[in-house]
Amino acid sequence: MEYLFSHGLPSLFSASKSKLITEWDGEPVYNPYSLTTHDVNWMEIDANKKAKNYFEDKYGINWNTNKYPIENPFEK
Repeated sequence: MEYLFSHGLPSLFSASKSKLITEWDGEPVYNPYSLTTHDVNWMEIDANKKAKNYFEDKYGINWNTNKYPIENPFEK
């Protein structure tokens, strides 16, 4: 239940307001994977880290960190 309030609901609201990232800190950025503001939100990155660990450990899946980032690629 804690995860619902710490990640689930904030993620839902973040997704509903999401926009394509074309600039970061006022500077134009190269965004080949069409990442959105939701994709680089702290809770989505945290969820991606958990999912990456789970699916790589349990199923040997090679997680695509470009499309599902585990850190914000636009932060310097």
